[in-house]
Amino acid sequence: MKEIIIVLVVCASLLGGILIGYNYHHSKVSLDLKDLKYCRDNYLREQGCSPMFGVDWYELFSFDGGKHWVAVNEDGSILGDAEKVHPGLLEHLAEMDALFDYVRKNGPIDPTVSSEKEILENAGFEVKVNK
Repeated sequence: MKEIIIVLVVCASLLGGILIGYNYHHSKVSLDLKDLKYCRDNYLREQGCSPMFGVDWYELFSFDGGKHWVAVNEDGSILGDAEKVHPGLLEHLAEMDALFDYVRKNGPIDPTVSSEKEILENAGFEVKVNK
């Protein structure tokens, strides 16, 4: 009888330890996912080149969800406010994003349609339609 009680106490202790470990792990994973979502929503990065816009290379960071952007040098040093370092680049990137979003939703653009032609022109393309 005494052995049965010892076995039950050991099993209950093991089960309790497993449940505590599972709850700790589950809460840690939930917290990690919340942190990841916060970082993805707030710490933004844009980098690339835009020959159409006349910028050979740019790297931009925002730590407040895109409200304020700073230009960063290749070595990580901050060059300053993105709009002052690369005037008009943020607007150009927003127009390119609008173009990509439109094409994803609606398919290829027809430059003979005035509203679609305007989307191309806003993104910096010169549209010439052969008649």
